[in-house]
Amino acid sequence: RGAEPVADGGEEAMSPRGPRKRLTADDYVQLMPIGTPIDVALDRAFKKLGIPRFGGASGRGWSSNAVFMSCPERYHLSTRKSRIDETVEPEGRAVGALFHAFMALHYFALIGGDDKFPGVAHPSVADALATPEQLREAVYDEKANAQWVSEAWRLFHTYAHRYENDYIEPLAVEHWVEGKHDTARYDLIARVLPNEAGIVPGIYNIDHKTAASNNETFRTAWSNDPEFLTQMLVWKEAKLDKLFGPLQGVLMNGIVKTQTVQFHRLVIPPNWRLVREHDRELRVSQAEKAVCQATGYWPMRGRAHGCIFRYGKCEYYEECAS
Repeated sequence: RGAEPVADGGEEAMSPRGPRKRLTADDYVQLMPIGTPIDVALDRAFKKLGIPRFGGASGRGWSSNAVFMSCPERYHLSTRKSRIDETVEPEGRAVGALFHAFMALHYFALIGGDDKFPGVAHPSVADALATPEQLREAVYDEKANAQWVSEAWRLFHTYAHRYENDYIEPLAVEHWVEGKHDTARYDLIARVLPNEAGIVPGIYNIDHKTAASNNETFRTAWSNDPEFLTQMLVWKEAKLDKLFGPLQGVLMNGIVKTQTVQFHRLVIPPNWRLVREHDRELRVSQAEKAVCQATGYWPMRGRAHGCIFRYGKCEYYEECAS
């Protein structure tokens, strides 16, 4: 993730060319030629609606580790919230953030009113929070990119219609858990009921994924996904089996952004051998991070692949090249 907007009067951030004033949310709006940045618009929309914020950064978790592993210098710059290319916001990330927020409100309203799971947020009545429609209008009011809001709504609305009579019984939405060495935020923890899709009934961590193409990689290549392995690791460390029941696996809930929206669900059963290997990899990365912090040297590892990451050129490219 890029730098988050901060409140007015924030301390200055250092850069190779000297101190630079941190940008405020209003600064971002002025710099962004394509509308209010989606995260800023969502922050304001949830505040206006008077409800908890869904979506957004999950804190210390796999995303943070992934940034460090890809390039320690990029991670270092992100923690300082130093100068970035403020005028660039990847469309895929923006649409995904909106879609996840719509999905969170949708499933939260479907959770039963009985508090069966201590410590898990749940509505006392079905309309305890705003509706996805209300959130959409609030985001429009914040002058976010209308095309992106419309696309996220198209995906959500088609999904809600496709799975109107679903076999998923939601238990917790965006449940945040801290493990021994990492954290995880689960999009949706749910009970899968008997179904005709061939999915074994039981408790699943359901992770929503949007993609531009329904290719073979998207349909199949998830067994060794580090985010899912982190979620399984934290589930075990936090003993969530005692709260929700034995984990059957991750259910990748795929939504493909084609002209006619496509859907694909894939079950990834727990592979505890891969989870243990992933745990060791995280420990090695944490040890390397400690060395960087002690020496003040953060290798610019992104050079190995041209400083190109998932959403294109690194947001700190110009600063590193100056």
